[in-house]
Amino acid sequence: MNFFKQKYGTLLMIVWAVLNTHAQSWAAENETGILTQRVEQLEKEVAELKQVLSQLIATKSTVANTNIGQNTTLLTMKRWFYREENLKFTVQYAIDVELFNGFDKSIKEIDARVKFKNLFGGLLYTMTISSNLPIAPGSSMIDKGTLENGRLLGSGHQMRRLKNDEITAELTVRRIVFEDNSVVSF
Repeated sequence: MNFFKQKYGTLLMIVWAVLNTHAQSWAAENETGILTQRVEQLEKEVAELKQVLSQLIATKSTVANTNIGQNTTLLTMKRWFYREENLKFTVQYAIDVELFNGFDKSIKEIDARVKFKNLFGGLLYTMTISSNLPIAPGSSMIDKGTLENGRLLGSGHQMRRLKNDEITAELTVRRIVFEDNSVVSF
């Protein structure tokens, strides 16, 4: 939305500046052929601006179609699960997430988070997806929880006391970098 505000605002300022410059000279001129020529010139300039604007809109809608709609991604979470991690004297539970790449390009990097909530919508836990997780098109990859990425839960954590069907997991993707270095934001 900010993209359109900036572009529309800039175009409106240009149109206003052109009209303002010509308005001062119109006041001094008589109603001869000069005025008619200036009106025709302005009509041409406005037509050119409309054409540029329509090209910008077409470009933006092409990008939106590439994004598959607003705030929608083809990177989805197939499932999540716990895995036991034995650390020195305690048992921790790692949260693993399986992600599916529905895009037609390989994913190189991801900026995403998963929020786990109880049935009331109360936040239980938030975790960041590993950013450098390569996923080929049409395939899945498991992002494993480790001590290093801080995705371990103690046995007394509230999530461990609930059944998996009592927890909702919501994947929020902000940006994806593809293998060809193109970036898509949501």
